[in-house]
Amino acid sequence: MSDLTASLVSGGTYKFWSERIGSWLPSVYPGMVVDSSEWREWVEVSIATWRGPVQRARGNGRIRVQLTGRVFVRRTTNLGRGAEIAERLRSETEGVCLAIQNPADEEGTVLGYVRFFEPEVRNLSRDERDAGGSGIEMWSVDWRGMAESA
Repeated sequence: MSDLTASLVSGGTYKFWSERIGSWLPSVYPGMVVDSSEWREWVEVSIATWRGPVQRARGNGRIRVQLTGRVFVRRTTNLGRGAEIAERLRSETEGVCLAIQNPADEEGTVLGYVRFFEPEVRNLSRDERDAGGSGIEMWSVDWRGMAESA
C-alpha cells in the first residue's frame, strides 16, 4: 500500500507554487481572504486530486491532479500583461517533476512524484472596459498531471 495521499500531493504542489511562483506573483490559495483592491496582478490557485479506475496493479498508487491558476490583471497601459504572465507560468512549470516528501520525516523521504503535462491556456477576458466594466484581464492556466508512488 502506498503512503502517497491526495493531501500530500496537494501540499507538495502548493509548496512548489509558493516557492517558484509566489515569489514574483501574489498568489491566493483556497480559503484565503484577501483585499486585492491595491494589486495590479495576482493569481488564484486551486488543486483537485482524484483516483482513476485502476487498470493494472501498478496503477494502484497513481493520483490524478489538476492544477488551476486564474490570472487577474488590472487593465492599464500595459495591455497584454495577462498573456505575458500566462506564458511565464507555462515556462516556469514546463517539464517539472515534483518530489513529494513526507513532511513528518526529518530526512525528507520521497513518497512519490508529480509530473504535470503541457498546460491549457485560455483568455477569459471580456472587452467591457469601455462599457463601464471591471477592466480586469482574466486568464486561465490549467495543468493536468499524474502523481505516482516512488
